[in-house]
Amino acid sequence: MRTTINLDDNIHEQAKEEGINISQVCNKALRHKLDKSQCYIWNTNKQHFPEGEDGTEALYQGVAAAYGDYDQWGSQLEEPSIGDQLIAYVNRKGYCATGRVVGPFNGQEIQNEDEKIDPRVPEWHLPVRWEAVLDLEDAVSRQHGNGILDYKEKYSPSETVRRIKDTERAQLLVDLIRGRA
Repeated sequence: MRTTINLDDNIHEQAKEEGINISQVCNKALRHKLDKSQCYIWNTNKQHFPEGEDGTEALYQGVAAAYGDYDQWGSQLEEPSIGDQLIAYVNRKGYCATGRVVGPFNGQEIQNEDEKIDPRVPEWHLPVRWEAVLDLEDAVSRQHGNGILDYKEKYSPSETVRRIKDTERAQLLVDLIRGRA
């Protein structure tokens, strides 16, 4: 597979002059970033949606979304970086998707109504490539997922984004979601 990247012309010329293999350097840097990536729970905030909606539309738009006050909720999308893993959580349903952050959070409120998931409130997006998405009936239950993550059985994330400190346990949950997809 081939991918195009954009480099500053001066850097590109300097690398050519010094005989640096740009592809190898990029591969090594990306592999290092992915090896050092963090994992986060992203809460779809189902409890704030009208009856029958659950926030999972964001998965199909390729984003993780935050709603309401920027300082309280939107700014939480600043924490994950490109390459970090996200696990989507739906209140009262469980852990239903996993993906990687593929672009920076720009901090700009979504203005286009066609891009908004909840047109009633201010909204922000973080670009994510959702790699495995489960129907909510197949989601990993809160109790099961919390057991894997070594969280209290009744734990339910109140934040929009919460870092999972134990990356090995996070990977077990990611693998379970992928296995069910």
